[in-house]
Amino acid sequence: MQCGLLLVAVLAVSGCDLLFPEPEAPSSDALWLDTFQTYTRGAFPTENWIMSGNADAAGNEIVMGWETGEGHILQLKGIYGGNWSACAYRAVELGDLHHLRFRVRTSDVGGVGYHRYNAAVELTTGPDWTTDGRWLFFFGTEGNIRTTLSADPGPAEGLILGSYELGKWYEIEVSYRRSSDTVTLTYHINGERVGTIELPKSAQEEDLQYVGLYSGDTMAWFDDVGVSPDGNYEDGAGMQSAVVRAVNDGDTIALDREILGLSRVRYTGIDTPELTPAVECFATEATDANAGLVGGQRVWLELDSRTLDNVGRLLAYVRTSPSLAIDAMVNYRLLLDGYATIFKVEENWRYVDQFRDAQLDAAQNRRGMWSWCGDYAGADILIAAIQYWSDDEFVVVLNRGDQDVSLAEWTLSDDAGHTFTFPGTYDIQSWSPIVGISLSTRVVHSGPGDAQTLGNDLEWTDSHVWNEDGDTAYLRNAQGEIVHVYTYRGF
Repeated sequence: MQCGLLLVAVLAVSGCDLLFPEPEAPSSDALWLDTFQTYTRGAFPTENWIMSGNADAAGNEIVMGWETGEGHILQLKGIYGGNWSACAYRAVELGDLHHLRFRVRTSDVGGVGYHRYNAAVELTTGPDWTTDGRWLFFFGTEGNIRTTLSADPGPAEGLILGSYELGKWYEIEVSYRRSSDTVTLTYHINGERVGTIELPKSAQEEDLQYVGLYSGDTMAWFDDVGVSPDGNYEDGAGMQSAVVRAVNDGDTIALDREILGLSRVRYTGIDTPELTPAVECFATEATDANAGLVGGQRVWLELDSRTLDNVGRLLAYVRTSPSLAIDAMVNYRLLLDGYATIFKVEENWRYVDQFRDAQLDAAQNRRGMWSWCGDYAGADILIAAIQYWSDDEFVVVLNRGDQDVSLAEWTLSDDAGHTFTFPGTYDIQSWSPIVGISLSTRVVHSGPGDAQTLGNDLEWTDSHVWNEDGDTAYLRNAQGEIVHVYTYRGF
C-alpha cells in the first residue's frame, strides 16, 4: 500500500510505506559476485559463464556443497590423467585497479596428467583457453599456491604464496593494479596478506575482458567469485548497492533499482512485528527504527544461499556501509536493539551464531520489545531464543534478574503439549554481563542431531519438538504458573 504522499521525514504511519525523495542515480560500480545459488543444480551456468577445454563437458556443473549452509558451488572436471583441463569464463570490466576474490577447493581425484596444477585462475582476452591472458595464481600439483609454475620462481618470475591441502577451501583475494608499464598483484589467503609481486605490463593487458577458472586434469570447485573496482579487502567486495526508496515495515524495504530482477527486499534471518492486517506490538517502533537506519540512504546487499522468499522478495543481509563489520548490518542492529527476533530462512545460516547472541543481548538488557510486548514482558526468567530449524534444536532460558533461581520442577512445553521437566536442585544464576551463553542461561536440547556443547546444556529428547512452520513455547514454574511465553512464525 502507498500513501500517495512523498514523506521527507520519517513518519510513523500504520499500514503505509515510508517513502523518500528520488535519489541520485546509483554509482556505476563495475562489480559482480557469483555465489552460484541461482543456477540449476546439475547443469553448467550458461546464463553468465562460458565453458572451454574438456570437450565432453561431463561433470562441469553446479553441485551441492558438502559443508553446512554452503549451498551451490561450481564444479569443474578435467579429463583424468589426460591433457584436458576444464575452463569457465565470465566477462569482467577491468580498470587500472581491481579486486578479485575466489573460494577454491582442490582434488587429486583421477591423478595428475599433463597440467601441473589442480586449479588456477587467469584474466584473459577471450573466453577460450587458447587466448592470451594474465595468470593470477595456480594450485600446483606439488602442493604450493603459486603466482607462476616455474620450478623455482625468483623475484622476477613469481611467488610461492604458501602450501595447501587437497580437499580444503581457500579464500583468495587478489588486488590487481596496473600502471603505464607494470602490473602489481597483492595476495591475501584466508584473510591474511601473503605477498606482492610487480611484473612488466604485457601487450594484451588493456584487453583483458574475462575471468577464467580452471581445473587441472582432475576436479576443482569454485564459489563466491567476485570482482570489485576498489581493491580494498574490507570494502564488501561483491556486494551490490542501491538507495532505499521506501521502508515498508521493520524488515522490508524497496530499492531504487532492481537486483536480480527485484527491487523489494526482505531482511533475511530476522522477523519484526507486522503492521498488517493488525498492528502488532512494537511494529511501528520497528518500522521507525528501520527507516532511521536506511531510509533514503545507500545500502549494500549481501546475499546468502537462498535469495528469494515465498512471496518473491529478495532475501539479503543489508548494510549501511560496505564494511564487513557485523555492526554495519541492519539485520543484526535490529536484533541487538530489540526490534526483531531470529527468523530461520532455509539454507541462510551465515550469521546465525551472531544473530542468536544479539537476540540474547537484547533480551538480557530488556531492550525494545523485550520489556514492552506480551503479558510476561517484565519476567526475570524467560525464554530468550529457540533454534527450531535443525536436528539439534535448543531453547535458551535466561535469568536477567538479580537473584539466583532454582528451576527444580519447572517445565518447558510446546503447543502440542510435549513437556520437559527441569531436574531437581537445578539453579540458574542471576544476571551476567557476559553476552551469549553464560551461567545465567540454561540450554535445553531436542532432536536427533548431536547437541552442540554451548554450556549449561540439558538433554530433552532425540525427537523433534519445535515446528518449523511456527510454534509457541511455555515456561512454567514449579507451581504450574506460566512465567514466560515465546512465539515464532514459520517461513
